[in-house]
Amino acid sequence: MRPTLAERTLNRRKELNLTQDDVAKATGTTRVSISNIELGISLNVRASTLFALAEALNCDAEWLLNGVEPKPTVVPLQNNSEQNEIALEPVAKYVPLINWEQACSWTPTNIDIESASKLPCPVKCSDRTFALEVQGESMEPRFEAGDFIFVDPEQLEPSPGQFVIVQLAVNTPAILKEFQMLDGYKILKALNPNYPADMRYVKVNDTCRLLGTLVSHVKPV
Repeated sequence: MRPTLAERTLNRRKELNLTQDDVAKATGTTRVSISNIELGISLNVRASTLFALAEALNCDAEWLLNGVEPKPTVVPLQNNSEQNEIALEPVAKYVPLINWEQACSWTPTNIDIESASKLPCPVKCSDRTFALEVQGESMEPRFEAGDFIFVDPEQLEPSPGQFVIVQLAVNTPAILKEFQMLDGYKILKALNPNYPADMRYVKVNDTCRLLGTLVSHVKPV
């Protein structure tokens, strides 16, 4: 059986020779909260807590949540017995949270990066990566309104089954779809089974512009 978030958290903490109190201090939570996660009592972990936990355990948040490889290597703990501090390495790159209109013409210079809200992307990504908040119902149940997705515009050759952000035509909004190949044709698929067939499958044509490929997906639970 595939290890759970609880098991990965517990095993990773032990690999680093950390106590629950160590992790609680590094994440700004409590020992009871860490214990509940490790016991599987807390099944819904907030995104902010997940990122803090991944940083405290020096691993990728996506690996911690879903077991996505590669598994992190063990990093020896560097203790300062007097100050009781934990030496950690950053595991995330902070990227701007933009809106769907901005995604259609996105470059790192088309908005005020300094004042933009930023989210930590839990996986490796390019410097042009941006985040979006999911809207609408077309990609339910996997992607729900309020989820955060991270899009790398330097990845413009998706493989079938990957998720992409596209603009179907000029002056139309960006949309999230699954990329597929069918009989040699490039297809964009909506995941919502309640959508009519003519809305669930869209053939990629010359007016369609690929804006980037999803590299991570976080549910703010």
